[in-house]
Amino acid sequence: FKQKTAYEISLGLVGSEMCIRDRFYTVRAVATEYTPAEQSEVPAPRREVDLTLSPGGVVSGVVVDQNGGGVADAIVEAYIEPTTKSMFQIIQQKSRPPMDVATTGGNGSFRFETLGDGVYNFVVQAPGHQATTRMKEKVYGETEFRFELMTGLDMSGVVLGPDDEPVVGARIRHQKIGGSASARPEIAVISFDDNSVSSDERGAFTFDTLGDGEYNLIVYHPDYQTLRRKGVRPETGEISLRMAFGGRIRGVVTSADGVPVMGARLVASYVADFSKETVTDQDGSYVLSGLQTGRRHVSLTVNADGFARARRDVTGLGAQELEEDFELDPTGRLVGRVVDSNGEAVEGARVEVKRSDQNQSVDYTMARGQTDSSGRFEVSDVE
Repeated sequence: FKQKTAYEISLGLVGSEMCIRDRFYTVRAVATEYTPAEQSEVPAPRREVDLTLSPGGVVSGVVVDQNGGGVADAIVEAYIEPTTKSMFQIIQQKSRPPMDVATTGGNGSFRFETLGDGVYNFVVQAPGHQATTRMKEKVYGETEFRFELMTGLDMSGVVLGPDDEPVVGARIRHQKIGGSASARPEIAVISFDDNSVSSDERGAFTFDTLGDGEYNLIVYHPDYQTLRRKGVRPETGEISLRMAFGGRIRGVVTSADGVPVMGARLVASYVADFSKETVTDQDGSYVLSGLQTGRRHVSLTVNADGFARARRDVTGLGAQELEEDFELDPTGRLVGRVVDSNGEAVEGARVEVKRSDQNQSVDYTMARGQTDSSGRFEVSDVE
């Protein structure tokens, strides 16, 4: 069959604009009882992407607890195991969403009908249970699996401010301590979910999926300094986490001719710490609160569409409020033509604009483009 590209689909959207030129996509086709097929690095615009599906089987199974009882509402995620030896492609594939997701019924049973034959990694999670991972499981025809989950241990507490006020909406993240690199399990997926929980109106929080051992807790809130608590164990009673007010930086972001820049994204980052971020208002103003105080420097970075990034280090931030204004320079535009040795236009050539940095071993790609039928290209947002 012919799989429509995002470019073709966008033509049918009413009142919408999708600027996807000079971008590259992975196109995946999934159908019941067939093995999924995909094609990577597909440039847009492109009129046709042909994918061939081969017959596959059905995967079913059950998720049980340590006593053999079915676990309802467990989430079973299936990720395809990379076959390439390229580290870049392995990281790329393991950063993608799962091939399919199933939820268990009341008796713990689940069923996949769109996986097909292949080698998969499974991640199983459920409230009140420790997550489990099964790596490199072969699927061929009718395949059944049984996943067992251990009961999760609880860790609960309360987040308070300097005046004993409950901190509502704080994000609490846990990191397990210990374990050598050789003993760590193989990674099934590179997840961007930090598994954090949020404090409620009383400042209370709970984790109920932990295993035995010691953990570091990191507590984040936009109005308070980021807090770390080391060496905390589950099932040891309520934990009190007290946050402190931090420094503040305010200012205005404008263009080179003095026009306020609305929607610019500012990020304040520290060494080995959470970053704090905000967006400028209509008048270009911003406020960053809850910044770490002391001798450690804070790096401010400003990003805005159509402008070159700006960066500045601020040191000696204390309880007082500092003012930092930014003036952004516009980005440039690069146009040209790609031809072969005979002077003939090369259509579909990828053009990348890179910037070398003496402090980095890898050049940074600022922008990409693609040649048209006449071999011409145009690359925007070049800093």
